[in-house]
Amino acid sequence: MYLLKKPTDDIPDTLNNFIAKIRKFYFSSECTWSDVYEFIEISIQTFPTISGGKAKNEYINALNVILAREFSGYRVVEDQFVPIVDECEILSIEDVFKLPKKYASVEEHFRKALGFLSDREDRDEHNSMKEAILSIESLAQLVTGKLGATLGNLAKELHLHPALESALGKIYGYTSDEGGIRHAAIDDTDIDPDLAKFFLVSCSAFINYIISQNSK
Repeated sequence: MYLLKKPTDDIPDTLNNFIAKIRKFYFSSECTWSDVYEFIEISIQTFPTISGGKAKNEYINALNVILAREFSGYRVVEDQFVPIVDECEILSIEDVFKLPKKYASVEEHFRKALGFLSDREDRDEHNSMKEAILSIESLAQLVTGKLGATLGNLAKELHLHPALESALGKIYGYTSDEGGIRHAAIDDTDIDPDLAKFFLVSCSAFINYIISQNSK
């Protein structure tokens, strides 16, 4: 249904026949490299979450061990394959999805950023970077209580070290100037995928640090 887009009446009548049909597709020339990842991704997203999701977490951990062993350029983060292999980067990103509910808007923007970067068929670095910086802007608005204000105006109120405040301001400036990401003036082909990944990881680190500093 989700991968092959077959009608339900085309599902084999026994489990063995079903497995045989999927296996035939999986090892055929019809199955592309992205289909392989999508097949596993669907299995993750439809995995039963009984017993508090322990079995699902063990499944994901096992997948990541294999991905690392086989030198894959992807890891499973938030039920999807992400082109990130560094464990510290993964932990930083995962922490964003563990924030209290009051930061739901931050998570929403960041989830979109992750999704745009993780799309294997049509990766969108431009929108990934835009949503990543919007996640920090949303956080800054929540922390300061100034909804609607821009990150450029709020950076000084986040209680950051001057060097970090400057770095955050420059990242925001890169995305918001006349030729920046948020103005859609940059050609998508000019954006290096590694730059988009840098934005995603950097924004996750800023989010976690800002929350930590403002909770003291």
